[in-house]
Amino acid sequence: MPELEGTEQKESKETSGLLEADLEQIVDTRISDIAWTKAVLFRMAEKKKKYSHINKSLIIIVTGGLTVSLIVELLSLQMYTALAVLVSVLSFVDIATDWESDYYQSLIAAESYNSLLKKFEEYHAITLKDENIDIAEKKRRLRDLTEKHRQLNKTTTETDPDIYEELIENNVDVPGDQTYDYFQSNKEQKEDQL
Repeated sequence: MPELEGTEQKESKETSGLLEADLEQIVDTRISDIAWTKAVLFRMAEKKKKYSHINKSLIIIVTGGLTVSLIVELLSLQMYTALAVLVSVLSFVDIATDWESDYYQSLIAAESYNSLLKKFEEYHAITLKDENIDIAEKKRRLRDLTEKHRQLNKTTTETDPDIYEELIENNVDVPGDQTYDYFQSNKEQKEDQL
């Protein structure tokens, strides 16, 4: 999963000497990273659902056409064979790609990132701004949230870098710009290498 390399490990090591402004910068980076990952996972789910529907629709249409033409004897034997092979290929693609299962996995992951994003935004809006909470407690809560993020990253399907590129090219409004800058600079580096 593409992300800002090493930031999670740095955060846990550095939190001992951090000031509130530093905590806010870390949280802003996390919010941006999580928001981008969530957006990519939702887009991946959307694409997989679309591919699954298109493939299933083609199977239904070709199978229906084959059935009707068999009943009315409209086509030659070669055309019946071609349609039967096409249905077989489409069915194989449906089973081999398992887009529907991937859709649900991406959707569940996106919802999990959305939930985590809300927790980070709540932390940013409430915990960081609350002067009654001491810095040690703020750091502890941030470490807890960062650990939840780390665990979610471990259990989530890999994101598609092409979707990041698509979101960047389409100027999709995703909160924060740090991850955007990171992926934009990676894109520019790839283009420079070509």
